[in-house]
Amino acid sequence: AGRPSSDSCTSREYPRGDNGYSFDECATTVQNAAAALRSRYEDEHEDAPMTLTGVFHDWGVVAGLVWANRALEVEPEPSSPHRPPDRLVLLDVCAGLHPSTRTINDRSPSSTKKGGGPIRFAANWLYRIQLAMAFVLQRWGLRRISDSVGLGLNTGSRLAPLRDVDQPYIKKLRIPEWKAGRIGCLCYPYWNIIVDGLSGKFEKTWGKHWHLPMDLHRTPVLLLT
Repeated sequence: AGRPSSDSCTSREYPRGDNGYSFDECATTVQNAAAALRSRYEDEHEDAPMTLTGVFHDWGVVAGLVWANRALEVEPEPSSPHRPPDRLVLLDVCAGLHPSTRTINDRSPSSTKKGGGPIRFAANWLYRIQLAMAFVLQRWGLRRISDSVGLGLNTGSRLAPLRDVDQPYIKKLRIPEWKAGRIGCLCYPYWNIIVDGLSGKFEKTWGKHWHLPMDLHRTPVLLLT
């Protein structure tokens, strides 16, 4: 959800404006798709309620968790197509625990802290800032420079968390044949996460739902990395 089509590579071609899709829009897209799927299935199988498993990867995890937590917060009717997923599968990316999460074993505060220290923190943000720069550069028309900044993560630096996995894959994509600026065009989520954080929009909108479901017994989550 939320990615422009493979043929789009300039800011003018985003359906939702110069900054691409917002995270709230991505979550709403998932919500509507899930509701349509439930409605279609349950119209055809009236005696067999649908068990819905949401599978999300990378930035899709943001949309998936925001959608799931919104639905859990609203508590729609049991027959509503907008009810939350029954379980979630997250690939490569995860969010933090909800402060009120019910767990089988007691957790001490130290057991839920993220590790890595300041070096990991700095590397994570430099990675995001570099890709956000790639997006801004292509929006300003500097598309070839934008591509160089975006690819620099996989060639000139070790910031990319999956560099050794991405590099062979990127070579197979025949990137030199892509239209200039396409790499930067796909980096709009990195720009939006920085803008939302600095403007305070994060806490007021999708950030309120950017966490694992509160009750992991009701909505179990499988993380695969």
